[in-house]
Amino acid sequence: LLETHAARTIISWVKAYHEQYGDAPKAHIQDIYNEYKDTLQEKLHTEVLELLSKVTDTAASDINARYVIAESTRFLRKQQITLRADTARALLLRGKLSEAELALSDSLPVDGGLESWVNPIRDRDFIIRALDNRLDASNALFKLSGALGEYIGPLHRGWLVSVVGPMKRGKSWLLQNIALNCAMAGKRTIFVSLEMSAEDITIRQMQILSMRDLVSGDYPIPEFDCVYNQTNSCSKTQRVNRVPFPQLLHPGQQSTYGTCCVCRGTKAFKPSIWNTFRHIDELDTRNCMEILRLFDRQFGGDRLRVKAYPLESVSIPDISNDIKTLELQSKWVPDVIVIDYADILATVPATLQGRERENSIWRALKQMAGARQCLIVTGTQGNRDSFTADSLSESNVSEDIRKLAHPDIILSLNSTDVEKGLGVMRIGILAHRWKRFLKSRQVMVLQNLSLGQFHLDSEEISIEPKHKK
Repeated sequence: LLETHAARTIISWVKAYHEQYGDAPKAHIQDIYNEYKDTLQEKLHTEVLELLSKVTDTAASDINARYVIAESTRFLRKQQITLRADTARALLLRGKLSEAELALSDSLPVDGGLESWVNPIRDRDFIIRALDNRLDASNALFKLSGALGEYIGPLHRGWLVSVVGPMKRGKSWLLQNIALNCAMAGKRTIFVSLEMSAEDITIRQMQILSMRDLVSGDYPIPEFDCVYNQTNSCSKTQRVNRVPFPQLLHPGQQSTYGTCCVCRGTKAFKPSIWNTFRHIDELDTRNCMEILRLFDRQFGGDRLRVKAYPLESVSIPDISNDIKTLELQSKWVPDVIVIDYADILATVPATLQGRERENSIWRALKQMAGARQCLIVTGTQGNRDSFTADSLSESNVSEDIRKLAHPDIILSLNSTDVEKGLGVMRIGILAHRWKRFLKSRQVMVLQNLSLGQFHLDSEEISIEPKHKK
């Protein structure tokens, strides 16, 4: 198909547009066609129109253009090299040595695309385009909501994000919430699990979307309050609650106490937590189907793919091959890949052990993020000390410290037993390649994991350093 005159014509249009604007034409291909259609001969015009209709029927406006262009460029270069080699071989068989040398020595008409050399001093168009892409928030691939999103910042293609925490801290819930939020933001997202079956993953996603558990009951829903409201020490006239803070509230017990957050966003607000109990019916087939119908109507139903593998049965090359098959069969190119989780991936070769095994996995993840021009988010276990640490540090990363070198962002999941009981998680940044951060700042995240809710609300807070005696 790509060797036809019509295909070469369209490719020349796309290549010229990409050289000028640094992006795929997407919907602008119609404008380009309108500009050149009168210059095409009748037969070529018909073929171009037919091919464009086939392409636009399957193409998405938000397709991972950089990856598609890179893959297309590599394919075209391979085709050109194959053609030159076949031509030279035919000439050699006919004894035409000089013509064969000439066929191999001519420069290829298709350049290296994303693999081309760049002059960072004189290539002003590239420099301006790179700055615009990074400084313009609309060019970010994805950003989480609320204070958590502001704290972490926008996420971009080619980045590797790691979430570290002890076992059963909520890494899988966070990863699934990120996957669904990416899909709802219009990004084609793949969720890969090596811990759960596809059925279990789907049930969890229904919990996230519906805010329901598998059993009905009274569930605590945390919300922010102000310490000065709870201690009744606030004298501000705009305070919305005057009822004293109840010392103990049981499920089903009623209280007239109300939270007050009128100062939220100012230094006068000191965050605390208040839980109210809400009766929530169980997740069943009826409400599940209704949630899916509403989701499909609002966000579309073709933004998420899930695949489950047995523990340590699959490596990064295996996942890449399966994604490539998905691309070829369904014309479906991912923007985001979420893997739950990195530590239980297999390696190539399978005989790698210990630190070399860990480094091999994380190096392969970063390579895949760059090669596929997508965002990759995954998790990793903390070490034994992470179970008792109030706030994780770099020393709580298990097995190999080189895990800190490959990711663009490393997030930590932190909570004490008291915070768990209140429905509070603190998320910190251990590393961020592209953003200044302070380890003394974290984000308090309100949640109820029984209802699939990892992030109900969030507020950035200061963490008091612990001094050794």
